[in-house]
Amino acid sequence: MRDVALFAAIPDTLFSPLASPGAPIYAEALVRIFAETRRHQQPLSRDLTVSLIPEVLTEIGVMILRMLNNGLTLLSVNAYY
Repeated sequence: MRDVALFAAIPDTLFSPLASPGAPIYAEALVRIFAETRRHQQPLSRDLTVSLIPEVLTEIGVMILRMLNNGLTLLSVNAYY
């Protein structure tokens, strides 16, 4: 029942954006933060955690621009994300 303890410790609002149109971007940010926590023995500082978000947004923006440059439409990009 370890999962139950996790959901008791994490605020419900953490998962609300996963039901929004920007869910894939939010999920990518969470995955990046989680991956970074695996690289450190101590909890991440707020500053380090916040600094990861622009990196994720930049990488996603670059991917979208590449997709558009390769002839995909915004509609197909939306389907991807």
